[in-house]
Amino acid sequence: MKVGPPTALAAILAGCAPSQQALLSSGGASDFKALQWVSEEYGTGEPDAIIQVPVDGQDKPFKVFASKKNPRVMVQNGLNSEIAGAAFTRGLTAGIANSGLPDRQPYETAAKTYLAGQHAAAQCRLTLFSPVARIGYDWTYYCNPPPAKTSSQKRSKI
Repeated sequence: MKVGPPTALAAILAGCAPSQQALLSSGGASDFKALQWVSEEYGTGEPDAIIQVPVDGQDKPFKVFASKKNPRVMVQNGLNSEIAGAAFTRGLTAGIANSGLPDRQPYETAAKTYLAGQHAAAQCRLTLFSPVARIGYDWTYYCNPPPAKTSSQKRSKI
């Protein structure tokens, strides 16, 4: 029996958490390498948050994963039907029908919203970004230290 990439891919898919299966199934060896890095950086559990972002007049869910190791955040499309559809098309056409990268803006909005909720007083900035397997983006971020609390001065009565 010949064991090729599809068999290896199916075995790895079976070992992934459901939230990561769609990411891996989006196709290709380069996506597989990206997923190995993603699982090391973010783990294979459920998202840390699901953020709703208005897209074309409708709220759309985005899955947000916070790195367990570094100041990084990854945002994925939260609609599994869209992910599965893209994966199906790529698989059916052996990668020929390769849609481009998704519009980064709603993913970035979800990342900023998440960071604002986690580090409200710190004013976080997204720095470097990179696409992750055509269904999301990964950012490094920097948060300013929260402003120092000033102690209220006691007033003396004259």
